[in-house]
Amino acid sequence: MKKIETALTVLLISLFSLTIHAQQTHTLKGTAAHQAGKKVELLDFYGDKNRIVSSTIVDKDGLFRFSFGENSPVGMYRLKFENGRNVNVIYNHKDIELSITKPNIQAGRFPVIDGIEVLSAGDTRIYYGFLRTLDLRRKRTAHLNQLKHLYSPSKDRDKVSGQNTTDVREAETVRFRTHIEEELSNIHKGFESYIQKLIKDNPDSFAVNIIKTTKTELNFKVAGGKPRRLLSGDERREWIKEHFWDNMDLSDETLLRSPVIPSKITEYISLYKNDKLERAEREIAYIESVDVILLNASVNDAVFGVVLDIVTRRFEQSEFELVLTYITENYILPKSGCEDSEGVVSKDRAAELREKVAIIKKMAVGNPAPEIEMPQQGFFDLNVSEGTVVPASGSQMKLSGMSSENTLVVFWASWCPHCSTLLSALKPVYEEYRDVGLEVLAISIDTDQSAWQNAISQGQYRWINYSELSGWNGMAAKDYGVWSTPRMYLLDSENRIIARPVNVAELKESIAPLKSFKTE
Repeated sequence: MKKIETALTVLLISLFSLTIHAQQTHTLKGTAAHQAGKKVELLDFYGDKNRIVSSTIVDKDGLFRFSFGENSPVGMYRLKFENGRNVNVIYNHKDIELSITKPNIQAGRFPVIDGIEVLSAGDTRIYYGFLRTLDLRRKRTAHLNQLKHLYSPSKDRDKVSGQNTTDVREAETVRFRTHIEEELSNIHKGFESYIQKLIKDNPDSFAVNIIKTTKTELNFKVAGGKPRRLLSGDERREWIKEHFWDNMDLSDETLLRSPVIPSKITEYISLYKNDKLERAEREIAYIESVDVILLNASVNDAVFGVVLDIVTRRFEQSEFELVLTYITENYILPKSGCEDSEGVVSKDRAAELREKVAIIKKMAVGNPAPEIEMPQQGFFDLNVSEGTVVPASGSQMKLSGMSSENTLVVFWASWCPHCSTLLSALKPVYEEYRDVGLEVLAISIDTDQSAWQNAISQGQYRWINYSELSGWNGMAAKDYGVWSTPRMYLLDSENRIIARPVNVAELKESIAPLKSFKTE
């Protein structure tokens, strides 16, 4: 009997131990005395989105604490303090302890690592050690590059002192610059060695997976055994494009639980930015960037789905609608106009994008603009003598009833900062071209009548102002596919779309020939 009791006791103890082990949690705790009494949230990462996992109040002693359960995924998390400061940490089945002090703010900025001390071992300490090393490398590199700039060779140096003096000083300058370049190269090599050691010493570290993606590009190339040479300008940009994804293992789904992938997407797309190109040429360049990004992401279905969502939203809110159309028709829908969506996005999202693409095509240059018909929502008194046109209450407006040679339809909102900048710049253009038949029809997507009226009064906009006061749900906004502001459409006398300028400079290019034609 005793043997049975003993065996049962051992079994119960074992089961109890297993239960305790299964329910074991890890903690994130820290001190932030300057945040005492304020709220702090713990957020996780997935792609470019954050979700609030938990929140607490920093106690009177400046202490705060969060717990990670057994199902908490490994990855980067963010502490968001009430004053807006963000502190990133990495959870990898270990406790995390921090000491956070108020950063030393200079010129409104402070290093992300300032005031953060990691008291525990593990991935968070590795990560912040890397950030400090990276910050030091950047500072040293910046100082050396400043010196190199100060000691640039000059053909006119010391001309009055004689040729021999000039030759000597130029030689000294060349030697000094060579020394600086050697030091820059040594800094780069040392940093690369430092990263390689981190990778070797911490094979299971999530922090190291992130650090691998930040390896700097080699700013030189070796060809045919010749000494390496610095790359410059376009050559360097093309080299970076070619090797940008070399250090990114996009088959690793755990990277989705960090800001690495969205950051890399933004950085890569920026390599294709060239304001000297026409908008159509820029769109073609951005399409190339999208193809490269999605090709690299295709090695993992989960990663591909998130990346596709990020690039879609990236161009959904931009003026480059051709890129959004390309993404939708080539990556989201199996065929243009097909009713079935791909599995990488929901059916509702696919239907939404399909509808947007249809509107983009409908609003292409050369097509007739949709009719705009709306009643004025209320009357307000403006200085009509100065030219501002505000129809009386209850009056009806129809685009087809306007008799102008050209009409610029502008969608804007009182709460949109870019809109006020655009409308201010548009005022002198309107004054210059109204005598040759240009009219402006400004349609606000406001819902607050007072805010709309005040914006017109303060801006003294001397054109036709209307609003359905229905926000994004207004009929005109829907018909014209307006999902961001400001938005402009230039129409001819038959209300056909002749241009879709995104700024005043493009508008001037579109309407300049109109004035010339009128005065001939």
